Amino acid sequence: MTIPIAVHAKNLGPIALSDFVGARAIEMKLNPGWWVVFGRVGMVNMDGDTQNAHALLRAERGYRVLDKWVGRLGSGWPSILALQASVVVDPNNSDVIDIECTTYRGFAFTGSLIAIQVNGITEGQG
Repeated sequence: MTIPIAVHAKNLGPIALSDFVGARAIEMKLNPGWWVVFGRVGMVNMDGDTQNAHALLRAERGYRVLDKWVGRLGSGWPSILALQASVVVDPNNSDVIDIECTTYRGFAFTGSLIAIQVNGITEGQG
């Protein structure tokens, strides 16, 4: 049995969001192995009207979406979003996971990622 390793990264921001172009709120490098990842990011819409928004927990430098939140943000009211997933990093590589956010006009803030290395991952019933 291996000793679990936890990795934590945070970025208090703010990170400007505009015109629905994705912006990386936080990123973290993971070494090979099995990982359980917990992410958090705050978003606020400053447009004046309710706007579409999303937050994506991604792996493989943004090419694979692990978890996502898609919804609408009211004007001026901050929202804290939680994302989570398990990920297997290839034994011959490392991986970068991140949270990407978008909305029309606003900010992302308090991005945080915590990854805990585990001995294996199995699919549950549900």
